[in-house]
Amino acid sequence: MNQVQLNTTAQTLLKLYERKAQLMNEIGEYEERLKQHLTDNNLTYLALEAANVSWVDIESVIIDSKRVREFLTPNELALLTKTKHSKRFTCKVAA
Repeated sequence: MNQVQLNTTAQTLLKLYERKAQLMNEIGEYEERLKQHLTDNNLTYLALEAANVSWVDIESVIIDSKRVREFLTPNELALLTKTKHSKRFTCKVAA
């Protein structure tokens, strides 16, 4: 891509990010309406024509890694950990 194409692509991406943020807000509002209805009517599941909606409590058991580190020696911790490599992409408005 040339410089013009790169700028156009980045500009389009920024506009899409903005639309995404607006959509996420709108989605959140509609989710809240449904959650409030389920809560008000003491329901966890609602079968509708367009969708099946649920609002349920989830219980998870997780390992508290900070607490685990307190109990392990550095060597033991080294045996149980691994390094992860990844890339992070960002596109922000130029300052």
